[in-house]
Amino acid sequence: MKNRKNEILNVVLDILSNPNSEMKLSVGNVARELNIAKSTIYEYFSKKEEMIIGALTMLFENNKRMLLSVENFESMSFEEAFKAHMMRFLELADKNEIMQTYLHHPEVGALSVANKQVIMQRMRDTLDQIEERLDEVLDKGKEEGVLRKAIPKTRKHTIQALIFGTIMAISDPFNDWDSEAVIDDVLKSLILLHQ
Repeated sequence: MKNRKNEILNVVLDILSNPNSEMKLSVGNVARELNIAKSTIYEYFSKKEEMIIGALTMLFENNKRMLLSVENFESMSFEEAFKAHMMRFLELADKNEIMQTYLHHPEVGALSVANKQVIMQRMRDTLDQIEERLDEVLDKGKEEGVLRKAIPKTRKHTIQALIFGTIMAISDPFNDWDSEAVIDDVLKSLILLHQ
Protein backbone atom coordinates (compact mmCIF):
# COMPACT_ATOMS: atom_id res chain seq x y z
CA MET A 1 0.00 0.00 0.00
CA LYS A 2 2.83 2.39 0.88
CA ASN A 3 4.57 1.55 -2.41
CA ARG A 4 1.51 2.61 -4.44
CA LYS A 5 1.30 5.88 -2.51
CA ASN A 6 5.00 6.53 -3.13
CA GLU A 7 4.56 5.75 -6.83
CA ILE A 8 1.80 8.36 -7.00
CA LEU A 9 3.93 10.92 -5.16
CA ASN A 10 6.92 10.26 -7.42
CA VAL A 11 4.80 10.94 -10.52
CA VAL A 12 3.61 14.17 -8.90
CA LEU A 13 7.25 15.15 -8.27
CA ASP A 14 8.15 14.33 -11.88
CA ILE A 15 5.44 16.69 -13.08
CA LEU A 16 6.37 19.42 -10.58
CA SER A 17 10.04 19.20 -11.53
CA ASN A 18 9.28 20.65 -14.96
CA PRO A 19 7.08 23.75 -14.81
CA ASN A 20 7.25 24.08 -18.61
CA SER A 21 5.98 20.57 -19.29
CA GLU A 22 2.98 20.03 -21.53
CA MET A 23 1.59 17.62 -18.92
CA LYS A 24 -0.51 19.36 -16.31
CA LEU A 25 -0.82 18.00 -12.81
CA SER A 26 -4.19 16.33 -12.42
CA VAL A 27 -5.49 13.16 -10.84
CA GLY A 28 -6.29 11.87 -14.34
CA ASN A 29 -2.77 12.50 -15.68
CA VAL A 30 -1.14 10.88 -12.65
CA ALA A 31 -3.44 7.86 -13.04
CA ARG A 32 -2.58 7.59 -16.75
CA GLU A 33 1.15 7.76 -16.02
CA LEU A 34 0.79 4.86 -13.57
CA ASN A 35 -1.72 2.98 -15.72
CA ILE A 36 -4.21 2.84 -12.85
CA ALA A 37 -7.75 4.06 -12.32
CA LYS A 38 -8.37 7.51 -10.88
CA SER A 39 -10.32 5.80 -8.10
CA THR A 40 -7.07 4.18 -6.95
CA ILE A 41 -5.54 7.61 -6.43
CA TYR A 42 -8.59 8.69 -4.46
CA GLU A 43 -7.91 5.82 -2.05
CA TYR A 44 -4.84 7.78 -0.96
CA PHE A 45 -5.65 11.42 -1.69
CA SER A 46 -8.98 13.25 -1.74
CA LYS A 47 -7.71 16.04 -4.00
CA LYS A 48 -4.77 17.30 -6.03
CA GLU A 49 -3.58 19.64 -3.27
CA GLU A 50 -3.05 16.68 -0.94
CA MET A 51 -0.90 15.01 -3.60
CA ILE A 52 1.23 18.14 -3.92
CA ILE A 53 1.72 18.49 -0.16
CA GLY A 54 2.44 14.76 0.14
CA ALA A 55 4.93 14.82 -2.73
CA LEU A 56 6.82 17.85 -1.43
CA THR A 57 6.85 16.45 2.11
CA MET A 58 8.30 13.19 0.75
CA LEU A 59 10.93 15.18 -1.18
CA PHE A 60 11.92 17.17 1.92
CA GLU A 61 12.20 14.00 4.00
CA ASN A 62 14.24 12.19 1.33
CA ASN A 63 16.59 15.17 0.96
CA LYS A 64 17.02 15.46 4.70
CA ARG A 65 17.68 11.74 5.05
CA MET A 66 20.25 11.82 2.24
CA LEU A 67 22.07 14.89 3.57
CA LEU A 68 22.17 13.67 7.15
CA SER A 69 23.00 10.02 6.54
CA VAL A 70 26.74 10.33 6.01
CA GLU A 71 28.32 7.17 7.36
CA ASN A 72 30.83 7.58 10.20
CA PHE A 73 30.14 11.31 10.42
CA GLU A 74 31.10 11.44 14.10
CA SER A 75 34.57 10.06 13.44
CA MET A 76 35.29 12.26 10.40
CA SER A 77 37.69 15.17 10.46
CA PHE A 78 36.44 18.65 9.62
CA GLU A 79 37.77 18.38 6.06
CA GLU A 80 36.20 14.95 5.50
CA ALA A 81 32.86 16.05 6.96
CA PHE A 82 32.79 19.26 4.91
CA LYS A 83 33.57 17.45 1.67
CA ALA A 84 31.02 14.70 2.39
CA HIS A 85 28.37 17.34 3.12
CA MET A 86 29.14 19.18 -0.13
CA MET A 87 29.13 15.96 -2.17
CA ARG A 88 25.68 15.06 -0.80
CA PHE A 89 24.37 18.46 -1.89
CA LEU A 90 25.86 17.89 -5.35
CA GLU A 91 24.20 14.49 -5.60
CA LEU A 92 20.84 16.13 -4.88
CA ALA A 93 21.51 18.86 -7.42
CA ASP A 94 22.51 16.28 -10.03
CA LYS A 95 19.24 14.45 -9.42
CA ASN A 96 17.44 17.82 -9.74
CA GLU A 97 15.99 17.40 -6.28
CA ILE A 98 16.80 20.76 -4.81
CA MET A 99 13.65 21.96 -3.06
CA GLN A 100 13.40 25.34 -4.73
CA THR A 101 13.02 23.71 -8.16
CA TYR A 102 9.60 22.41 -7.16
CA LEU A 103 8.37 25.46 -5.32
CA HIS A 104 8.26 27.56 -8.49
CA HIS A 105 5.80 25.29 -10.28
CA PRO A 106 2.48 27.06 -11.06
CA GLU A 107 0.53 24.30 -9.28
CA VAL A 108 2.40 25.03 -6.06
CA GLY A 109 1.83 28.75 -6.57
CA ALA A 110 -1.90 28.11 -6.95
CA LEU A 111 -2.23 26.39 -3.55
CA SER A 112 -4.21 28.07 -0.82
CA VAL A 113 -2.33 30.25 1.65
CA ALA A 114 -2.87 27.63 4.37
CA ASN A 115 -1.40 24.86 2.21
CA LYS A 116 1.55 27.04 1.22
CA GLN A 117 2.19 27.67 4.91
CA VAL A 118 2.17 23.91 5.58
CA ILE A 119 4.72 23.36 2.80
CA MET A 120 6.90 26.27 3.91
CA GLN A 121 6.91 25.04 7.52
CA ARG A 122 7.92 21.53 6.44
CA MET A 123 10.65 22.98 4.24
CA ARG A 124 11.82 25.23 7.10
CA ASP A 125 11.98 22.22 9.44
CA THR A 126 14.12 20.39 6.89
CA LEU A 127 16.39 23.39 6.35
CA ASP A 128 16.79 23.81 10.11
CA GLN A 129 18.07 20.25 10.40
CA ILE A 130 20.41 20.76 7.46
CA GLU A 131 21.72 23.95 9.13
CA GLU A 132 22.28 21.97 12.32
CA ARG A 133 24.42 19.53 10.35
CA LEU A 134 26.44 22.42 8.92
CA ASP A 135 26.93 23.66 12.50
CA GLU A 136 28.19 20.19 13.43
CA VAL A 137 30.63 20.31 10.51
CA LEU A 138 31.85 23.77 11.56
CA ASP A 139 32.16 22.59 15.17
CA LYS A 140 34.61 19.96 13.96
CA GLY A 141 36.69 22.74 12.42
CA LYS A 142 36.60 24.68 15.68
CA GLU A 143 37.56 21.63 17.75
CA GLU A 144 40.50 20.93 15.45
CA GLY A 145 41.63 24.56 15.67
CA VAL A 146 41.15 25.06 11.92
CA LEU A 147 38.36 27.60 12.39
CA ARG A 148 38.04 30.32 15.02
CA LYS A 149 35.95 29.42 18.03
CA ALA A 150 33.22 32.00 17.53
CA ILE A 151 31.60 32.29 14.12
CA PRO A 152 28.78 34.86 14.27
CA LYS A 153 25.38 33.94 12.85
CA THR A 154 25.82 36.38 9.97
CA ARG A 155 29.05 34.62 9.02
CA LYS A 156 27.23 31.27 9.07
CA HIS A 157 24.76 32.74 6.60
CA THR A 158 27.69 33.77 4.41
CA ILE A 159 29.03 30.22 4.59
CA GLN A 160 25.61 28.84 3.62
CA ALA A 161 25.42 31.25 0.69
CA LEU A 162 28.90 30.19 -0.41
CA ILE A 163 27.89 26.54 -0.25
CA PHE A 164 24.56 26.97 -2.04
CA GLY A 165 26.07 29.25 -4.68
CA THR A 166 28.80 26.70 -5.32
CA ILE A 167 26.27 23.88 -5.59
CA MET A 168 24.19 25.84 -8.10
CA ALA A 169 27.27 26.76 -10.17
CA ILE A 170 28.66 23.22 -10.25
CA SER A 171 25.29 21.68 -11.09
CA ASP A 172 24.78 24.05 -14.05
CA PRO A 173 25.01 21.78 -17.12
CA PHE A 174 26.85 24.51 -19.05
CA ASN A 175 29.70 24.57 -16.52
CA ASP A 176 32.34 21.93 -16.97
CA TRP A 177 33.89 22.29 -13.55
CA ASP A 178 35.75 19.67 -11.59
CA SER A 179 33.51 19.37 -8.53
CA GLU A 180 36.24 18.00 -6.26
CA ALA A 181 38.59 20.87 -7.14
CA VAL A 182 35.84 23.44 -6.57
CA ILE A 183 34.92 21.87 -3.22
CA ASP A 184 38.61 22.00 -2.23
CA ASP A 185 38.68 25.70 -3.16
CA VAL A 186 35.52 26.41 -1.14
CA LEU A 187 37.02 24.61 1.85
CA LYS A 188 40.26 26.60 1.58
CA SER A 189 38.29 29.85 1.25
CA LEU A 190 36.21 28.98 4.29
CA ILE A 191 39.33 28.28 6.33
CA LEU A 192 41.00 31.51 5.21
CA LEU A 193 37.95 33.57 6.12
CA HIS A 194 37.49 31.98 9.53
CA GLN A 195 40.98 31.28 10.91
